[in-house]
Amino acid sequence: MEGIWANCWLLFLILGGIYAIFVLVVNHINDPLRSYPGPFLWKYSRLPYTWYLFRNTLPWKIHQLHEQYGPIVRLAPNELSYISFEAWNDIYGRGEGRSQLRKDHGFGGNSLVFELDDNEHARMRRDVSHAFSSASLRAQEPIITKHVNRLVSLMKSHTDQAINMTDMFNSVTFDIAGDVTFGDSFGCLDDATLHPWITWIIDRAQSAALIGAIRKFGFFQFLFIPFIPKHLRHGDTKHAALTKEKLDQRLAREVSRPDFVTYLSRNLGKPQGISHLELVATSSNFIVAGAETTATLLTGLLYYLLTNNGLQFCYGNLASLFRSYIRPAEAITMDMDVLTKYPFKDLDCCINEALRLFPPLPGNLRRIVPPEGKLICGKWVPGGTLVAVDVFSANTSSHNFFLPNHFIPDRWLPSDEKQECFNNDKLDAVQTFSFGPRNCIGRNLAIMEIKLILVRLLWQFDIELEEESKDWIDRVKACGFFIKPKLMVRYYGDPDESIFKGPEIQPRNVRWFD
Repeated sequence: MEGIWANCWLLFLILGGIYAIFVLVVNHINDPLRSYPGPFLWKYSRLPYTWYLFRNTLPWKIHQLHEQYGPIVRLAPNELSYISFEAWNDIYGRGEGRSQLRKDHGFGGNSLVFELDDNEHARMRRDVSHAFSSASLRAQEPIITKHVNRLVSLMKSHTDQAINMTDMFNSVTFDIAGDVTFGDSFGCLDDATLHPWITWIIDRAQSAALIGAIRKFGFFQFLFIPFIPKHLRHGDTKHAALTKEKLDQRLAREVSRPDFVTYLSRNLGKPQGISHLELVATSSNFIVAGAETTATLLTGLLYYLLTNNGLQFCYGNLASLFRSYIRPAEAITMDMDVLTKYPFKDLDCCINEALRLFPPLPGNLRRIVPPEGKLICGKWVPGGTLVAVDVFSANTSSHNFFLPNHFIPDRWLPSDEKQECFNNDKLDAVQTFSFGPRNCIGRNLAIMEIKLILVRLLWQFDIELEEESKDWIDRVKACGFFIKPKLMVRYYGDPDESIFKGPEIQPRNVRWFD
């Protein structure tokens, strides 16, 4: 009797296997995306994609797939990944009739960033845009400068000691974001301690990435929930509650100061104006996007400056340049006149190269191809397909760049000033702040904040990397945002004292890449 049951089970497994193969063959024959390259398992299941996301290694895996399969890779049964500027334009730009591809519904919401409806997004963007005008940014300069001065004072108190710049950059950017959004900083720079809210914000970003991925499994998404750490799920709730509390406190004060709430509340509740629910959600986005992303870029940039050809080259060259042209420190302002009046193109080149190698948002922003289909990069894509440019892959692809994994600011110089080997670099493939009508509205603020903080630190201190952080980039993970380990540095001196204890910095007349 046992032999009969064993044979039945064997027959069942054989028939099941034959059926599975039959289904795969039929699906492959009828698959509208079968001509797009990609790993076999990725074509028929979202499990490989989700596996690497939960392991916090997805950006590097997608980069590897693009290197193997080319500029277009199939990441899932209905998803394609691109790395070219043409794809940026086709996916995120306006099409015929000024239409746009619809955002992936996995991240819908009532905020400027996550609003799915194009008309609603345009309405909110018009209402929010004046908060990011040149006049508004100039009015916010005293707020931002105050926190940069506090950062410098805090660092002066730790001179000749090893210090974690990952936390330092998070402290100053979150204090700035809190002050320019709610009129109240997080107090991180008071004692160099990160506010618990910052941890919840980072947890929220990771949780959103994971939840967005498992929603693609429809009914079976409940199977993945237990694998999302509880602290990540709770961070979302705590962040939302504190955002509303902070915003309501700010609105209750009814004071006029150059922060975002002052600008955004002018049309609060009015026809075509922003609603209270939208204001809460958008304020939440400002804290996340305006602080964590800026801190990420600053941390990555400082690491590359301190490791590229040694201290004497990148970091030393910039520091010498700033100290030669700027005196005293108070001359460093957000007006940026002083940074355009003198030959500071090296600074822009360094920032652009850091944005390329260490983009604050290393993943992708999915769009949905309309039912009638669309031509993307010269090839027809059927309706309903998810499409996106993968930022990290586009930025570090050997299809787009010579020596793609090297920090070489010179590649951003004009053609007649850089070596010929970089002339074929596809610089327009780097769209770190996204592209089209939904690009980052806070780009100018972020760049000015980065310049102000970076110039002040390079002017003020000689900084060198601690031995324990020499492999810092190899220990970075990613889930939504980059998950950054400690960046330990030691710094010396103060130009105001005219004596430097650290390594001597000499200006050099040769370019970055020799």
